Amino acid sequence: MDRLAGSGSDNWGSYSREREEIANHIDALGLTGRLLMLSGDAHMVAIDDGSHSNYATGSGRGRRGFVVMHAAPLDRRTSEKGGPYSHGVSKRRGQFGLVDVTTMERRSRSALSGRDRSGAEIRGMRLALACADGACDVTPSAK
Repeated sequence: MDRLAGSGSDNWGSYSREREEIANHIDALGLTGRLLMLSGDAHMVAIDDGSHSNYATGSGRGRRGFVVMHAAPLDRRTSEKGGPYSHGVSKRRGQFGLVDVTTMERRSRSALSGRDRSGAEIRGMRLALACADGACDVTPSAK
């Protein structure tokens, strides 16, 4: 979180200019709606539908940013970084993230979910994306 800037924490708070520059470049290329950021080093399961990840200025401001998923390591301590996240954060021990992608011709569907050690879905940690002809939309998650 930006509130941690300068605290020596591992976050983007001290790099707001660089974050904005990267976001503007992604937006200028028309990739914001087709990008999924998958991270495995945050030690938590967290999902954002793009409502908190648009750091672009200009034409990109006010639109949904890219989807973010933090997929925790199964056997490590938990911690919380960044945020906020539209689907919240799970910090239980023994969890992981799963991304299931199905493609057919020029369309694809992706289901993102947080899972506990047994493989059961963590409540509230599910997001679905549908992509066609170069554009992706967050869709209602069906179980």
